[in-house]
Amino acid sequence: MQNSNLSHQTPASFSRWQMPIRPETYHDRSSHLTAEEKELMELYVTAPPGFMTGGRARNVLHQLSRFEAPFFDVVKLAPFTDVAIAAGRRHLFASMAQTGLAFWAWSKETWVEVIQAAAGTKIAYGTRFWMLLLAYLFCDLLYVGPSTAYWPMAETIFGRDLAQDEVNKLRAQLLAAGYAGDRIKDGRLRWITALCMLVNRNPLVETFSAQLLVTVDELLPEIRGTGSIQGRWALLRVQLALCSLGILDEPVLLAVPFTIKPLPTMREDDVKCATLCSWQADGSSSTIQRFENPQTGRKPWRQNM
Repeated sequence: MQNSNLSHQTPASFSRWQMPIRPETYHDRSSHLTAEEKELMELYVTAPPGFMTGGRARNVLHQLSRFEAPFFDVVKLAPFTDVAIAAGRRHLFASMAQTGLAFWAWSKETWVEVIQAAAGTKIAYGTRFWMLLLAYLFCDLLYVGPSTAYWPMAETIFGRDLAQDEVNKLRAQLLAAGYAGDRIKDGRLRWITALCMLVNRNPLVETFSAQLLVTVDELLPEIRGTGSIQGRWALLRVQLALCSLGILDEPVLLAVPFTIKPLPTMREDDVKCATLCSWQADGSSSTIQRFENPQTGRKPWRQNM
């Protein structure tokens, strides 16, 4: 895996779209919890059912507003229920109390553990989904792995209509190139386009580049199973559409199969691996890093070559 330069993202390319949440607008972004904040979080997490409600809950959350405000702003980006919010908040508060750090100061290893421990692996709302959004919007980290809802993430962050319009641009080019409608698997095209949007940190297809496709191609083998193969063929079709639109001068990916990395000879619940794609503060470059779940007792490792 390589450090991939995403310098194709120029300031002008962002002029038509901005992230829905800007971390710099929140006050008091100090990294460490105070003793009082930690105590309040533990109180919220350990409260018996029905206790942390009404005025009692509002009082605690008011004192924890520097964490509650960004969390709730992320929650509001997608449908939610009060029960789901409470569960997500408990997971977030428990993790912060354990580390003694605000979530925006967590290491990549900590984010992997927090995301993998969250409930709701295949739904587009709830604890895991909100952890994925927090990592992406506040810490510039994209979690790459099985059961990651890329299209719902893209819809939530970039807007459903805009995300679908950009997919339709690519689909129209494929139809014009002679692909039958039933051969353009819409779900698969949305899935791979969403992953491209998230890695690009911009949904507009005119900002897609050859280097972006190379980066996404490097990420696909980390998505275990047939999804990585199907994703590769879908990525080749995205490439074809980008060439047809004149966004790419020539193809950069060859239509040859790639080797999927073998899984460890152990049960899935014995060890879980994850990959993070991260960006520098100015969004100019990305890094791909792979981790083992810290809960296995092994030291998390990363590969930067």
